[in-house]
Amino acid sequence: MKTAILLLVVLICNLFSQNNNPPLVNVSTNDYKFENGIWTARTLTGENFYSSQQNTKPPVIYQNFTAGSVIRWSFLDQVAIADRNQTSGNGLYQTVGWGLNIERVSVYGNSSSTPLWEFSTNPNTFINYVAISDTGGYIASGSYHNIYIFNRSSSTPIFDYNLESQLPDTGQAGPVDITSDGGFIVACASRSDSSWIMGFQRSSTTPVWRYRVGQTNAGGAGIQGIKISGNDSLVIVNTYLGVYVLRTFTGQLIYSGTVNPTNNNGTQSPQGISGNGNIIATINYIGYV
Repeated sequence: MKTAILLLVVLICNLFSQNNNPPLVNVSTNDYKFENGIWTARTLTGENFYSSQQNTKPPVIYQNFTAGSVIRWSFLDQVAIADRNQTSGNGLYQTVGWGLNIERVSVYGNSSSTPLWEFSTNPNTFINYVAISDTGGYIASGSYHNIYIFNRSSSTPIFDYNLESQLPDTGQAGPVDITSDGGFIVACASRSDSSWIMGFQRSSTTPVWRYRVGQTNAGGAGIQGIKISGNDSLVIVNTYLGVYVLRTFTGQLIYSGTVNPTNNNGTQSPQGISGNGNIIATINYIGYV
């Protein structure tokens, strides 16, 4: 008798439990969203997705494709090194800067390892630095003694700033970045004793502004990284140890400091800046963040 009563109680509790918390349902849609530079699939999760009798609108959670990623294509160059690469904000195009041998800049789409085009650079180039606009419409490169801008449709530069003819102290064309619409670039002439940071309109090889940096305690004045904030308002530039934040379109210095305020350990990597430019992040070789 006790067993029968216990089973009845369990059955009743289970029924009430189901009424209060209807079965979870997992539904995946074919809807996609471009968010923070990543195409993501919209998934209706089961955690709060109950039956339509409750008239509860399920939360929408955007999940990236990490779990279902596939390799679209691959390419192996037997003699050159892919030193730098960038992907357009819409994820449709990539640009690669090749060094060591067969130095060049390449632009790819997502469907094939055959480049849309390639541009051969000076064989004395150590690193071909590259940047690409959000739609992939414009590609910028810092290569040996030249700063280039290309249209995606052609390997013929639409912008060519030659450091040898324009600057008495020349230097090497180092890191470069381009605004989201491709209308403005921040580039540099990099030297060990002092370097120029320069801002250009895409339509003119006359710099809108120039800012000079010197050696900061250690590692020289060579430019190691340039990164424009997501809203294009500010740019963070760093040498081995020094950090400089400037207004993208005017070159006005907003902040300067060191990668690691406690010692002279620096980095050859670019530093971080938030989408609105309010926050910067610095790193170095010994694990300082």
